[in-house]
Amino acid sequence: MVAAGQFREDLYYRIHVINLTLPPLRERVEDIPILAAYFLGKQRHGSRDKELSAGCLGKMMGYPWPGNVRELENEIERLVVLSGDDVRIDDDLLSSRIRHHHAEPREEISLDPGSLPAAVESLERRMIVDALRRHRGNKTRASADLKVSRRNLIRLVQKYGLDDMRS
Repeated sequence: MVAAGQFREDLYYRIHVINLTLPPLRERVEDIPILAAYFLGKQRHGSRDKELSAGCLGKMMGYPWPGNVRELENEIERLVVLSGDDVRIDDDLLSSRIRHHHAEPREEISLDPGSLPAAVESLERRMIVDALRRHRGNKTRASADLKVSRRNLIRLVQKYGLDDMRS
């Protein structure tokens, strides 16, 4: 944006002291229970702590959270308000977009004990598919994520017939 003249260069250097790269929440599913507990503690009403049911937490962990941590915090606040005096929050109170979200089934990796090359290829393909989805088909970003050269990624994409990966 600085190069395009859309952001002041002096302001950029003022705020660009330390660069932290934090993956989106959908790539840090294990953080959801910790963050949810923290946000529940912040939203504490009265003397009783609220807790999420296993089903509620499971659905939350299966949702991709396009709004990242802020969306999760807003959902927790919403759940606390809607649950009223109930201590336990069940999944029926979740927003419909979370409650009705169907996680894409993950492709299972074939682990045929007699075929190490086939298992390696299956894992390699799965990792490439995941990286291309995360980066919406951007091969430069996917190759950086996978720590392979762009040229090598393009070769592998062609090998596995993944040329049309966009989402």
